[in-house]
Amino acid sequence: MRGFYTLANGGRYVQPSCVTKIDNLGQTIYKNSREVKTIYSPESAYMMTDILKGVISSNYGTGHNLKIDGQIVAGKTGTTENSKDGWFCGYSSYYTTVVWCGYDIPKEVDNLFGSTYPGHIWLNYMTKIHEGLPKADFLQPQGIVFKTIDWRGNPTDFDTGTQDMFSKTCLEKGLGGQIGVNASQSAKDGSNITNRVITPKENQIPQPMDQETKAEQDADAALAVLESLTPQSSAENRDAVFLDAQNKIGKIKDKDRRSSYLDRISGVQRVLGIEGSY
Repeated sequence: MRGFYTLANGGRYVQPSCVTKIDNLGQTIYKNSREVKTIYSPESAYMMTDILKGVISSNYGTGHNLKIDGQIVAGKTGTTENSKDGWFCGYSSYYTTVVWCGYDIPKEVDNLFGSTYPGHIWLNYMTKIHEGLPKADFLQPQGIVFKTIDWRGNPTDFDTGTQDMFSKTCLEKGLGGQIGVNASQSAKDGSNITNRVITPKENQIPQPMDQETKAEQDADAALAVLESLTPQSSAENRDAVFLDAQNKIGKIKDKDRRSSYLDRISGVQRVLGIEGSY
């Protein structure tokens, strides 16, 4: 909870307290100082929040079914092994709420994922407490700048048509990882170097994702959509989602991993009251 509301607060941490002050016979004998500590830089907090907004706003996010009408929110799903614990931690510019579901003595819970029971409890509660509040986005710090990036995600002067956000301070300190240089510059011997490209070290070049990892990522995305179904979902839409999930799970070669994904499909079927198999 504290880590998430610190992100929501632009990187500033304030010790939680239910007491603001204590008065005795008209005299204040205690007043909460509400000391503020900077834990993250405003730029780091904003960039992390921007990433976590995608968990909910993106159609492929694990919390894509937890959008709050009229509000901008960020969050993170969490599920422990064998679905013994489920978390959803989410926040807006107004409130931060964390929900945990599970047993005091851990045991497996059918269809328990961060986006199911915890996510829907979070959504119902946050929707209620945001009623009547104007839509508000997270405040962008002045130290955030947008730069054109290359295929590695590094800032470049070439027009690639793709941009990303960076901390101005990091760029000024040379921590931006710039690879391409699209300008004439003087070398130490006085000669000019034009359109110079610095080749990164081999271990800096991202390696292609292996097929098994790609298959599991595709299966996770399909299951996130599947787990957002409700008993009110149309049969046509439900069948299409189930079929898509099964097809993607079928591409996972590891038998045990594939079986665990199929168990998740069975869990959704039980929740929706669907008999038989797809």
